[in-house]
Amino acid sequence: GEEGAFAYRRLDGDGAVVARVDSGAAGEAGLMLRDGTAAGSPYAAVTLTPGGVRFDYRAAAGSDEQTAGTAAAGGPVWVKLVRDGDLVFGYTSATGADGGWSFLGSAVVPFGATAYAGMFVSSGSDTAAGSATFT
Repeated sequence: GEEGAFAYRRLDGDGAVVARVDSGAAGEAGLMLRDGTAAGSPYAAVTLTPGGVRFDYRAAAGSDEQTAGTAAAGGPVWVKLVRDGDLVFGYTSATGADGGWSFLGSAVVPFGATAYAGMFVSSGSDTAAGSATFT
């Protein structure tokens, strides 16, 4: 697997998480909602990559990752995930201002009553650690 880290808090019920990803050029960084912290858990993520911003998800434990939307963008970029039950919506913005969000995609992800929401970074490498700056 790739080297990475996930800093998270519990999200009980519906809600949204927002962050500005300032950098992460050597790999990928963004926001993630997970059903659990175990490898292979269902999740949804908005990710800044060297090629732009992507909305990915895993709909069932151990299943393959799916991409529901992409956009051309470079850092810094604002990213947002909105949870409404088992529906997750991904957005991106250059400014983070109300009315300035672009829809990336949506997915059905089977969360329990509690999801885990937070920032993540992945190096894209099996041998090197990743790093990113969030504000």
